Amino acid sequence: MALKLDLSKAYDRVDWHFLRAMMSRMGFSDKWIRLIYGCLSSVTYHIVSSGHTVGPIIPSRGLRQGDPISPYLFLICAEGLSALIQRYEERKLIHGYKVANGAPIVSHMLFADDSFLYYRATEREVANIQHMLEVFANASGQGVNFENPLFFHSIGRNKTAAFSYVVDKVQKRIQTWDTKFLSRAGKEILIKAVKSAMCGFWWKSNNSKGIHWLSWDKLAAHKFDGAKQGWMLLVCGDNLASKIFKARYFPNGTFLTATLGSNPSYIWRSVLESQTLVRAGARRLVGDGSRIGILHEPWLMDDSNPFIETSNPSLHGRMVNSLMKVDKLEWDSEVISNVLNDRDKELVWRIPLSAARLRDDWYWLKDSKGMFTVKSAYRI
Repeated sequence: MALKLDLSKAYDRVDWHFLRAMMSRMGFSDKWIRLIYGCLSSVTYHIVSSGHTVGPIIPSRGLRQGDPISPYLFLICAEGLSALIQRYEERKLIHGYKVANGAPIVSHMLFADDSFLYYRATEREVANIQHMLEVFANASGQGVNFENPLFFHSIGRNKTAAFSYVVDKVQKRIQTWDTKFLSRAGKEILIKAVKSAMCGFWWKSNNSKGIHWLSWDKLAAHKFDGAKQGWMLLVCGDNLASKIFKARYFPNGTFLTATLGSNPSYIWRSVLESQTLVRAGARRLVGDGSRIGILHEPWLMDDSNPFIETSNPSLHGRMVNSLMKVDKLEWDSEVISNVLNDRDKELVWRIPLSAARLRDDWYWLKDSKGMFTVKSAYRI
């Protein structure tokens, strides 16, 4: 089961004492904590009504909306919730979810004041979740709305059910327009005006209304068919998304060798469409060669075909460092001559080795800095 938390007026309810305690626990210096607390507690408000001033009103909690540091302070409070969830996990009071064997267990994801929790759909864990949220609310000042939670459970491939809350949200917004007592023609004009405003905002330049160069159908298409996400799955192996997709779809390879697999998600289908494009520009940068497979990885300096063509059985499952001298960052001429064909030998000799670069990495062939860019992907 997945639960989307509804925090009531999250910024306004932050307890300053809880924030101080969190900052102290996270290792901030006492001087810095005092400075932050002084900024929070020095604010006062006055209300002017009919020429009369009421105040000063001195708040005792809350973060100021629009203050550049407020989002960061709120994240410190959210870290308290994250730590509490981890404590409940350690005590086996709640259990997160993993999409496949070898995938990391995910119990929660926090996006500023939006929070998602994942746990077993049992009465016991629901009770534990509710108790945990009450503990957090009492400590932090946050108000968790238990009346209108958003649940997802065992929805399978039914995208209509999964995203029904988006439709409901739009419908509620549209229903508020009915209070304006608009006729059917008036409603049509309002809808067209909203659409026109969106297009105008997109195309408008500094001193003109702008020309609409493309139709909405083309504007709404996916940018380069998910290539940026494919590149991220290839090079950012340590982040949560990459670990989950790897465990689910390519546990024994990389994004470049991945297949559609059984029962793929809609997202995976979309990202995999970019595999050919990513393969055209992705290359391995040889460091010590310990993390690059000799076969099936693009590490040769050949734009048209960066893969080893030699079909020697001794190369299967071996890393590039097998072609180097033992305990030395030098190519082993004897080994290379014995196992590689003439074409592959020539390309391997062209690859420079340096003690200043020991890490095997990825780079993007079509950019001078070796980094993936939208512009270079469009060129391809």
